[in-house]
Amino acid sequence: MSGETQLMQRVQQFAIELVENSGGIVEWSPDSDQGMGIVPAAVAECLGQSSEIFALSPNLDAGGLALTIGGSFLENAGRTLKQFIPAAGLFTFPDMPVRKSDFQQSVDSCFGWQNARARVTQVNIVPLAYHSWWFQVTLRTEDAWESVLSTTINVQSSLPVELGNAIELLPYANCRPGLVSAELSIAAAVRSVEVLALKQSASFLTRMDQRLQADRRRLRDYYNAMLRESTQSNRRTKQAPTPTELEDRQRIVKLELQRKLSELDERFSISGDLRPIAVAELRIPSAVIELEVQRRSAKRIFHLYWNGSFRRLEPLECSQCHTGAFNFWFTNEGVEPICATCHASPEKSITEYPLPR
Repeated sequence: MSGETQLMQRVQQFAIELVENSGGIVEWSPDSDQGMGIVPAAVAECLGQSSEIFALSPNLDAGGLALTIGGSFLENAGRTLKQFIPAAGLFTFPDMPVRKSDFQQSVDSCFGWQNARARVTQVNIVPLAYHSWWFQVTLRTEDAWESVLSTTINVQSSLPVELGNAIELLPYANCRPGLVSAELSIAAAVRSVEVLALKQSASFLTRMDQRLQADRRRLRDYYNAMLRESTQSNRRTKQAPTPTELEDRQRIVKLELQRKLSELDERFSISGDLRPIAVAELRIPSAVIELEVQRRSAKRIFHLYWNGSFRRLEPLECSQCHTGAFNFWFTNEGVEPICATCHASPEKSITEYPLPR
């Protein structure tokens, strides 16, 4: 299947989901090159249609809603998304029983406590809140990189977790707008997406850096040649420059080189932009595990989270780099958890990757 065919199939599927989630119906048989849509009048107007019943086709001459990248479809689709499809939703999953008899064994097998003892003291079965965020991410320099990235945050632990596309995989109920605590996870979501964006844009950033270094080399080669030429005798008079003239010429060339390099650095400077476009709150029956950790004579209570739907423990936050991990050392007094990476390189323990603003 060609790339163009795959793109058109994605556009077609997007158009069908857009219409159906806006309160309409689409009939499109697999062997047909076009479908028929029926929507409320307000949605039809938003999609640029004069009738509530219209055709959907990638063919511009077929009439109706033309599913093309270069036409007005994306603009009309964006307007319809903004007006008729909520950017925030609440999804409550059924009360599935968390069948787990021995959480102590699960904790011991999943986590590594290198210099402390850990004991499960209490387990509570509650619906845990997770926020799945979607961001439009843009990096701008001489060129631009754009993507839509998503992350899911455990609201209680403020750590990113891997739930996959839980809304599609799990049976949910009571889908409705009205998040209660989206502001509690937005900062953690931004940090998580910043790291993800820098990983996914690594090839783009490398390519921009290579272009910058190549342009810097060309500038230096050019102005170094001018410096060499400034030491030559005047071709017309055959007179060599005096020391004062030579110094003035070289100073002018060096200043011009610095000015050109500064302009080049400014042109290749990177600015980043994160724009939240949607968030879904998932409430999943899970277990909150109260854990007592003892390091020498000091004790401290931590909370671990067992996701009932995916049946796995989630990581604990490192006190230094603030990322999730499963292998820890603990400090003597405050019983602060330190992950293996931070323990091995204490001078590099605080790891943040902010996007340029």
